[in-house]
Amino acid sequence: MKKLLGYGKAGILIAFLVVFAVVGAVGCEEEMTPEEARAEACVKLMEFEAALEDMVTLGPGATVGDLQAAADDVEARFSEFQDAAAEVAEAQAEGLEQAYDQLQSTIEEIPDDATIQEALTLIQPDLAAVGAEWQSVVDDLNCEEMPTGSPEGSPEESPAESPEESPEESPM
Repeated sequence: MKKLLGYGKAGILIAFLVVFAVVGAVGCEEEMTPEEARAEACVKLMEFEAALEDMVTLGPGATVGDLQAAADDVEARFSEFQDAAAEVAEAQAEGLEQAYDQLQSTIEEIPDDATIQEALTLIQPDLAAVGAEWQSVVDDLNCEEMPTGSPEGSPEESPAESPEESPEESPM
């Protein structure tokens, strides 16, 4: 048994050390502080809102397929928010999750031959509900107090504040 699996003692030792290092690195992952967890949840919440905004601002040439692709991006961002919220905002996120689930259900029921305007009209009540729940979570987590930092280092406008100042109609 000089060469177990053809690698010899040195190969087995190297393999053992690699496995030990990987397992050790995974086991040593530090937990976030409550403030870091709240900040992460806020970032993911803002990314979810941005994806929603992208979805509802599809142009007149967009198709229901484009809407469904945008909805897939919204779903990915919402999933990331849920993962981040598990640390700090699980209870606050329940209402948002229910409103989001209803929005997803409505999107899935849109006929393929619907125009983008018809589709957006169908989802408008659900978007309003998601918007209200989104704002509730932003308020609960105090996300508006979190500096988002632009590349120049100055705080950027919070998406929660932009609907009043934007000439475009907000979907939420």
